[in-house]
Parts: sequence; structure tokens; C-alpha cells
Amino acid sequence: MAFISIPLVLRAALGGSLSGIITDATNQKPLVGVNVYLRNTSIGTSTDNAGYYKIENIPTGQYQVCIEMIGYEKPPSKYVKITSEQKIELNLALNVQTINFEECVTVTATRGHSLITEVPSSVNVIKMEALESRNPQNLAEALQNIQGVYFKDYGGLGNTKTISMRGSSSEQVLVMLDGQRLNNPQTGQVDFASLAIEGIERIEVVRGGNSALYGSDAVGGVINIITKSSHHDAQKKSVTGSIKYTVGSFSSVAFENEATSRQPFGELSGSYKLLESEGSFKYIDDSGYRQTRKNADISSQDVYLKFSRPVGDSLFSRLLDISYKYYSSERGAPGTIEDLYNYAKMWDRNNQYNLTFSGKVFNLFNDFRLQMYRHGSWNRYLNNETAAYTDSRFTVNTNGLEAQMKTILIPQASLTYGFGLRSDQMTNLQTDTTHRRLSWYGFLVNESTIGFNDGFVRSVSFVPSLRFDQTSDYGHRFSPKAGTVINFGKYWQTS
Repeated sequence: MAFISIPLVLRAALGGSLSGIITDATNQKPLVGVNVYLRNTSIGTSTDNAGYYKIENIPTGQYQVCIEMIGYEKPPSKYVKITSEQKIELNLALNVQTINFEECVTVTATRGHSLITEVPSSVNVIKMEALESRNPQNLAEALQNIQGVYFKDYGGLGNTKTISMRGSSSEQVLVMLDGQRLNNPQTGQVDFASLAIEGIERIEVVRGGNSALYGSDAVGGVINIITKSSHHDAQKKSVTGSIKYTVGSFSSVAFENEATSRQPFGELSGSYKLLESEGSFKYIDDSGYRQTRKNADISSQDVYLKFSRPVGDSLFSRLLDISYKYYSSERGAPGTIEDLYNYAKMWDRNNQYNLTFSGKVFNLFNDFRLQMYRHGSWNRYLNNETAAYTDSRFTVNTNGLEAQMKTILIPQASLTYGFGLRSDQMTNLQTDTTHRRLSWYGFLVNESTIGFNDGFVRSVSFVPSLRFDQTSDYGHRFSPKAGTVINFGKYWQTS
């Protein structure tokens, strides 16, 4: 005990202290439970019943004082300089602040730009800043902490990763890139290990059934990957870029670079990523022996290019987007621990083309969106370590067209409607057999919001929707849906 107490006594003698009283600026009453701490340290406390706080034994130095309490505005940053045995008094009065939900906008939940507080769906919007702070290597890593989302991970960076939302199967979760369907027509799944995050601006995750908007493969939910959009300014020219090099465990390295050029004629952006990893790791088998899991390596490349050009005047602004995304990988396929393969391999090639033309049409109350896309993939799996020699090769090609219109009927109500065509062609190169599917669909979504200036209820939103699907091999289907959202509360907004 003597050994421990000596440093504490020295620290108390050499450190300073910070104290004060926090009150409500409106009625000057003391505030209880206000958090007071020094930024970038673990030093802090909270106010007592008299609004009083005191932080002792602060080492010598300059600190930023942070004061926070839900329902009150954060005061401007305060900086204090602590010297030996100095006592500083800092009293503050906080102003009341109305608490609102984050005003994020979702385009996926209603097929149009809507506030997440006004759509009858459970929505998460993951912005680019959050993606950069997490530094994920693929989309599975970017989404693994989202509530209601579960990944089946078959091990290592290169192995297959499939998704489940709210207990659904992976075939019941629709994954899109700028509205372009990515689910493999052959399996209905998406391998999230093959989806890099280069060129992404945000990811929208909509949980729960959305078949009335997107079809039968959206029973569990929808994930829409939205690429970086043009921030074009005809008066400004700029060229920006970044380079990032990452080193990780299992001999993993990633090299990434991206660049954007803004010119009067448009905006051109691109990115490239190289990822390599050996993937081998140690484990203890069922018999208690230490083993090494091999053949979990990956070598992949991801290329993304996008050109954006504004068309028309500022009043009837329209935007033309043309994008191309390429992904290739060679991955080890070790199988399960019980049945380990040392040489089995998987190869993937994906080419995605997308053209979108959007903006105002007729007048300020009508927005249109026309999209054409093509997705081609080639996949191979080779395994000569089994009794049945396997060398499966498949190609899948998808072509699609979708037209959508949003009309503002009155300030409180809008109607979104449109139709789409899609053709899928799946070829087994081993047997030289081809399966084709042709489908078309139409959808209708109404958004109506009633606002209240006074009273406990702030607004009520109604969102009914309807979709019709017709496919060449499954027949037709109607999918209706209706939802309502009630926002209430004055200082604490609840939905």
C-alpha cells in the first residue's frame, strides 16, 4: 500500500483543480448531471444537486473543457492552463436546446428524397465520414455493426460473406448500387467480400419488408450503395486526390488511391484499390492440436470511374451520371475446418455499367429519373481434392432500364411512380446451357404529411405503396404496403 500511495500523494501535490457551478440560463437554477470533462483525456466529472462540479489532481498543461447535457446547447470551447497547485473556477449558464432526430435523407425507403423521421421504415444511413473512420476493407466489414444485420462469414478477407436481415435468408435481402440490382440471378445472393467501398458516398440500410417497392427479393430488407455524387460548380476548378496504404495481420496489405477533377464541363472521379492477404491463421482443432488453416488468401483489384455533367439551367437543373465499376479477385477456398482444401480456388470478374439522367421536367413540381445499366460477371470454382473433380464456370449478364417520376400534388403530398424492365441471362460454361429470364414491373408510392404548429403531435405521415411484377418463369405478383409515422414531443422528439 505504501508503494501505491506515494505517487498519489505526489500527484495531488503537483496537480491543479477546476471547479464551478452550471446553471440554466433561463431560470438560473442549478443543473444536475451535467458532464464536465477534459477533451482527449479520461479526466472528468458531473455536477451534483447544487450544480457544482470539481475536478482535482489535474496534471500541468493546457486543456479544452467540454460541457455537455442532453437538452442544452454546448457552450463555446473553453481552454484552461493548469499549473502546479492552481485552482481555477469556471461557471457557466447553458441555453435550452430542442432535441431533434438527425435530419438524414433517405432515397431508398420511399424511392425519393425523404427525411428518415417521416418514413415508416427502420433506416440506417452510413455516411462517408463514418466509413473512413472504420477503415473497412469490404462492405461486410462496413455493415457488421448495424442493428438487425447478421453476416455469415466463411473466414478470412477472401472467403464468402452473405447477409441476413431480421432473420431472413441472404436471397431475401436486395442489394443495389445506385439503384442497380446486384443480386446474382442464379443464386439470389450477393457475396459481400467482393464489394469494395471505393467511390461510395453513403450506404442506406432499410430493414423489414420492402417488396412493395423493390420486388420479392426485398422481403428482409434493402441495402443501397450510393456512389459519390457531383458537387459541380461552374465557377470553380479543382483537382483533389488521396493515397492510402494499409498493413494488417495475416500479411494483409491494401493500396488505395482516388482523385476528382472538377471542371466547367463536368466532374470526373476515379479510384483504384489493390488488396492482398495470405489469410493463414492458427487454431486448435477438436482433438486439442494446434493447426494452421491455409488457402485463405486473396488478391483483388477494384476500379471505379464516374463522370457527372449538369445539363440545363439552374432552375431546371438536370444531371447526367455515367459510371463504371470493375472488380476481379483470385481467392483461396479452404472449405470447412473439418474438410480442409489446400488448393481449391475461386475467381471472380465483375463489370458494372450505369447511366442515370435525372432532374426537373415540365415544371418545378416534377422530378424524373431515367436509369440504364448492365452487369456482367464471370465466376469459376476449381477443386481437384475431392473424388468428384470440380471445375464450375458461370457467366451472368443483366441488362435493365428503369424510369421514375415524382410529382408534388400539393405541398403536403407527393406521388412517386414508374416502371422497369430487366433481362437476365445465366450460362453454365461446363454444360453449355443458358437460362434466360425477362421481367417487368410497375410501382406507385404516395407520401402525405400533415404538420401541426401547436400541440403535442408535431406531424403525421402516411406512405401507402403498390407494386406489380411479371416474370417469364414465375408469373405475376401484386405487393401492397401501407405505413404511418407519428412525430410528437416538444423538447424530446419521438417518432
